Amino acid sequence: MNENDVGDYLDEEGDGEIDDYIFSLPLHVLAETEAFLPALDGFPQKFPPGERFSYCNGGYVVLALIAERVSGRDFHELVQTEVCDRAGLTGSAFLRSDDLPGDAALGYLDEEGNRTNVLHLPVRGNGDGGMYFTADDLHRFWNALLDGRIVSPGTLAEMIRPRFDVPSEHKRYGMGLWLGRRNSSLILEGYDAGASFRSTRIPETRTTVTVLGNSSEGAWPVIYALADAMDGTVRGKFPDET
Repeated sequence: MNENDVGDYLDEEGDGEIDDYIFSLPLHVLAETEAFLPALDGFPQKFPPGERFSYCNGGYVVLALIAERVSGRDFHELVQTEVCDRAGLTGSAFLRSDDLPGDAALGYLDEEGNRTNVLHLPVRGNGDGGMYFTADDLHRFWNALLDGRIVSPGTLAEMIRPRFDVPSEHKRYGMGLWLGRRNSSLILEGYDAGASFRSTRIPETRTTVTVLGNSSEGAWPVIYALADAMDGTVRGKFPDET
């Protein structure tokens, strides 16, 4: 694969719908990092490096592959040992969608109806997302991250240093984390077929605000209400916001 042709299999700036069938590969083969590579090849470069910001799912899959090759360990094992175990996350993991335990929520495409996302997403998530979390574990994750139990204080400082202002999202971006545009809040969020969530950490008060939804749009109205109640502390851009 030509390194200059690595692109994003999901163009978040495009006109597609959240429940589109976007993968060119059978989803059941997308269980390990290397399997994603054919889906990332052959995309034109959007713009010269450093010119502007554009979130790239494919870039995080490549990052996962680099982590595997540097460490000599599988990406999912790395996350388990270097993140979950260090943070004490007992209810979170990269699960296979065709082998879910009884306490894992199915992801539904719509608020009404029974269609799940099993035919829309890789059978197992990877560097660009797809991990199953509990709200309690997200609070534990933020505690561990900010207390230096996952990465060093120096690395954390680089992760939360603003690199791009993203007005369209009403946020800034660091390294792997969204940042509040006018405050110090740290933000993780996900939006995909059958999944919607945001977890915001307010460092000064060690407060975590997390909304998890097991449908494509389910979490956003709650996040809107919380944002209004908190006077913009966790305000951001949502799928239907103009």
